[in-house]
Amino acid sequence: WISQYLTNAYLMQYPMELLKVDERNPNSYHIGKKLLLHNSIDNNRRKGTANILSVKSLLEVCPDIPTYEQVLATGRQLDQRIRAPFETALNSLSSFISWEY
Repeated sequence: WISQYLTNAYLMQYPMELLKVDERNPNSYHIGKKLLLHNSIDNNRRKGTANILSVKSLLEVCPDIPTYEQVLATGRQLDQRIRAPFETALNSLSSFISWEY
């Protein structure tokens, strides 16, 4: 099983800084891994989109950030429950990424 995984897995640069991400913010690791994987895909580099990723695709990999629909069903704290944790996670990766909306 492990040999099949290793032969089919993506090759990508893996910065050691990603292993140093503070575990108090579990979203940071998942966002960092998604950004690195997207950047390492050759087709994204050819198209010039290796450094561009939508907020929606990053939010999909965040285990602790609820969806827009979940937040609306329980209250209207979009800023507190989605935007703030998302930006905190991105800011914690500032040693090897820069970001903007």
